[in-house]
Amino acid sequence: MKKEEVPDALRATYNQDKNDLTSEVIKNLDWLRIDYLIPIGGDDTLSLPPVCPRKAVKVVAIPKTMDNDVPGTDYCIGFSNMRQPDD
Repeated sequence: MKKEEVPDALRATYNQDKNDLTSEVIKNLDWLRIDYLIPIGGDDTLSLPPVCPRKAVKVVAIPKTMDNDVPGTDYCIGFSNMRQPDD
């Protein structure tokens, strides 16, 4: 996260030009007693889940993008490669 995007309450700890707030996300999931994370989205949304299993958070990621830009998937919710019939 860019320095200027870090929430005010965390700026004393995360004050680099770019900051990794993954540990804060994991702490909040633990505090909220969330055992499973089900992110639904595109490549930005699905960038955090790969680190979660290493941090003891179970993840089921669902790719959803109209751009079809989620690596490792053939199909995504929101994308269709079907040709449209000619009018």
